[in-house]
Amino acid sequence: MNLEKLIKNKKAKVAVIGLGYVGLPVALELAKTGYQVFGIDIKKERVQKVNKGVSYIADVSSSELKRVIESKKLKAFSNHLLLKNSDIILICVPTPLDKNKNPDLSYIESTTEEGTIPTKNKKIFMAKLPPVNEDQLNSGLEKLKEAAEIGDKETILKTLKELIPNYGKKI
Repeated sequence: MNLEKLIKNKKAKVAVIGLGYVGLPVALELAKTGYQVFGIDIKKERVQKVNKGVSYIADVSSSELKRVIESKKLKAFSNHLLLKNSDIILICVPTPLDKNKNPDLSYIESTTEEGTIPTKNKKIFMAKLPPVNEDQLNSGLEKLKEAAEIGDKETILKTLKELIPNYGKKI
């Protein structure tokens, strides 16, 4: 079955890498909608809490999380093994700004190290990016493209220009 049909029929398996203030709410909403979601985080304490239905994010209620965990639509892991079973991979890792307001892309780079994310027949999306100037973004995208082979750079840039406020502006 192609990805479009899997999504339409809610049969797509979605991996969310990073279960912080962006990733956990995204994983929860996808699971509530009916998708099978694999949450992945390197922090084992987060994984344990998610699997117990205990929220550590203000925007996520423990009762909702527990309901989704009990329905078996969301399960958290501390490794990338289930990525191979996923149709869609969402990357929701931190991108903090340093004292010069440049994004620290090391979390993205380590997440997308060669071989970490299987790219064949997968759709990979960045769920968040920091506010950056065009040179920083181009550099980051080039690194991502090389590491994860996420797609056509021109299409990604065009999409990001449409989606990210302040894209290309000096900050």
